[in-house]
Amino acid sequence: MSKVKQKVMALMLSLAFVLSICGVCAPAVEVSAAESVSVSYRTHLQNYGWQQWVSDGEMSGTSGQAKRLEAINIKLTTSADLGIQYTTHCQNYGWLPWSCNGQMNGTEGEAKRLEAIKIQLTGDDAGDYDVYYRVHAQSYGWMGWAKNGAPAGTAGQSKRLEAIQVVVLPKGSSAPDSNYKNIQSASSVAYRYSTGSETVNVAGASDVNVKYRSHVQSYGWQDWKYNGDMSGTSGESKRLEAINISLTNNLSDGGITYRSHVQGYGWQGWKSNGDMSGTSGESKRLEAIEIKLTGNVSTSYDVYYRVHAESYGWLGWAKNGETAGTSGMSKRMEGIQVVLVKKGAAAPGTTYKGITSAYSESSFTAGSTADDEETAARTLKTKTTTLYEGTTAYATEYSEYDIYGNEIVYTYKSDDSSVYMKNEYDKYNNVVKYYYDCNDYKSEQSLSYVYDKNGNVTSETVNSTLTYYINGDKSNTETQQSTKTHTYKNECDTNGRLVSKKIYEEDGTLGTYFEYKYDGNGNIVEQLYWRSEDKTSGTDEISQYDKNGNITEHTIYDISGTDKSYSFGEEFEYDGYGNVTKYTQYSSDENGNKGNPITSTYENTVDKGGNLTSSSKYS
Repeated sequence: MSKVKQKVMALMLSLAFVLSICGVCAPAVEVSAAESVSVSYRTHLQNYGWQQWVSDGEMSGTSGQAKRLEAINIKLTTSADLGIQYTTHCQNYGWLPWSCNGQMNGTEGEAKRLEAIKIQLTGDDAGDYDVYYRVHAQSYGWMGWAKNGAPAGTAGQSKRLEAIQVVVLPKGSSAPDSNYKNIQSASSVAYRYSTGSETVNVAGASDVNVKYRSHVQSYGWQDWKYNGDMSGTSGESKRLEAINISLTNNLSDGGITYRSHVQGYGWQGWKSNGDMSGTSGESKRLEAIEIKLTGNVSTSYDVYYRVHAESYGWLGWAKNGETAGTSGMSKRMEGIQVVLVKKGAAAPGTTYKGITSAYSESSFTAGSTADDEETAARTLKTKTTTLYEGTTAYATEYSEYDIYGNEIVYTYKSDDSSVYMKNEYDKYNNVVKYYYDCNDYKSEQSLSYVYDKNGNVTSETVNSTLTYYINGDKSNTETQQSTKTHTYKNECDTNGRLVSKKIYEEDGTLGTYFEYKYDGNGNIVEQLYWRSEDKTSGTDEISQYDKNGNITEHTIYDISGTDKSYSFGEEFEYDGYGNVTKYTQYSSDENGNKGNPITSTYENTVDKGGNLTSSSKYS
């Protein structure tokens, strides 16, 4: 029996007893079993941001403006033992984990539409009330009322929600009518779906969720990740600079607290419940992190977390305030996973969500158990690749990499040709010295750069010496020398990412012009290269990525006027460490269409950290 019903029953029994001992017949008494409940909510709206809070069936959103809802908060005001939780179906993500009691559900700053919503009551008195809600959906207008966790909106139709009404009523009350608050429903149907979308079962209504996002070098703040998904980058040598962590759907008291070890500062103070830990605008790397739960939630859950550390790869899982990462070694964190596990349950596995730890240890410090010889090997990685035509080996490639993954030495040797290349890099991983020697010529370059505050190049000076070998004779040469300075004009988004780059020659004429588009993880999904400012000639490069940030498909189109034709394409497959196992290349045919594939497969050998040490390539 709920607390409200218990109080009502006690009152009625007490009244009957008093009247009986007074010798008076008790009259019929009407007592309401429901405490007053007010529901308040606000929505994050395309172009407008967060709207003001409204309550008890008032409209939140817009009508007739075609603006998408992107996020929502919902809360109750009541003395009853009552809470409220909700989940939204979000563009590209599907149904998000549950939020509750005023927390945000949806996204902010990602320009993603909400498509449907489920709302339900929690607490001992939840059975005494009904929560009703209806939405304004693109193309359908105001839909019918849903209640108590049923879906409202659309699924599988890419239709945005534009507005919502929510009301809480005592159990057994009549549902709001179709013209509630002078807003008329166009239909009694609350949820419309495409085939295969009719079943809505969002798990985890009774579970607490952990969500987190990281600030990544060059890209800025990434999208929020949930429950063990990776935040950061893979294979890009980008440092994490800051992090937010919070809990959602936490129906008990308590929260989450965390602190980070920052380049130049060491351990910062503890932050809690979504506050930023780290730095912004200082280009400082995170090196380690500690995370723990507080309050009652810490008695029900353990928090596990692991990080991708520079030159080590993915470390083992840390737990409940233990250190994850490195200290005293100047190693950046590049990625992180955080997951809640019911108290006493098994830890996440060595391989979790497609990512495998290279070590069981969660952290390393200078002079710790990391083997000196192995640490030195990780500071300079090498790779040897044997190239096969069928079963016949015809050439060997050898590469050396620095700790940031930059190739510093490359050689190619076959019976009739050879190549030697050597690079040096600055702190932004741009080449400052370049040497290339092959059968026909030798090229030497020294480069210097000027950078903006985001680490983007604003100008470069290139000194070049090109030596030709006449008829392949290295004793008979012809040399050309040049010095050129290029000026860059960059345009960045709010995350400091390049969205356009114009490169000007010394005489002020535009040489090249680039435009960039990004996905939610900060990966470049489209790069437009223009040969002139009128954009009549250039190329369009389209890229797709897997969940670990590895590029899976890369296609180049030639642009001439209004015509666009296929030029070149690549497809990649990877092992669990992110090493290529299959590579397919396409060229264009004579009609400018995609030609026949040429496929190569790789047999790879990796070290303990998953770093590629040798490979055989079969064509």
